[in-house]
Amino acid sequence: ASIGNLCLENDKDHQYEVYKRIAYLGNFVSVFAFTCYVCLFNDFITLWIGEDMLFPVSVVVVISLNTMLTYFRKPVGAFKDAMGLFRKDWFKPITEGAVGISLAIGLSYVWGTFGILIGYILATVVIAIPIENYVLFKYGLQRSLLPQVLRFFATVILSLLLAALTYFICSFIPKGIGWFILELIFVVCFSAGVYFLLTCRTKEFKYYKGLVIEIFSKIFKRKPKGAKDE
Repeated sequence: ASIGNLCLENDKDHQYEVYKRIAYLGNFVSVFAFTCYVCLFNDFITLWIGEDMLFPVSVVVVISLNTMLTYFRKPVGAFKDAMGLFRKDWFKPITEGAVGISLAIGLSYVWGTFGILIGYILATVVIAIPIENYVLFKYGLQRSLLPQVLRFFATVILSLLLAALTYFICSFIPKGIGWFILELIFVVCFSAGVYFLLTCRTKEFKYYKGLVIEIFSKIFKRKPKGAKDE
């Protein structure tokens, strides 16, 4: 609802600035979720129901990739829906569904569960994401699509590299409930820390940094109940 009001009451420049702030959070959640899934998925399953129920690492990676793409699409979908750009890509869900199901069924005969997930991911990357972004940036935000394309590839590359590095470090951590808690804390702090470190000079990071500082300053300056001004 607030995005809808934004699109009605403000100009395109301000809309784009707000979109970039929301997209920054979407990218963060994408990278964060991908890294956590890759590193913690099988270790959690081992503690929960045993090693017999583990997926191969390749399947865990494509499950994690699907999750990352879901979060990456959310800011675009939120703005596109708020702007009412439904007729511009009416064919997208039909095409995406048909291609996704066809690829999933076909590839399942070759790679099983891995092929099913890859089929839907290919449909998302080749059909859904390009169409959604094209419609939003051409008809909604009225901006060049190139920065968004670069942002997408940067997010994917960062996710893969960060997850690989984190997974390698976690391979040295012993197994067990206590060690899993330690691994969880490490993965959360390391993935978030690296992302914020790499983006700390962006306008979006500085915006949220200022917002957090403002919120905490208000909390700590709040007077206790019953206190009176001198």
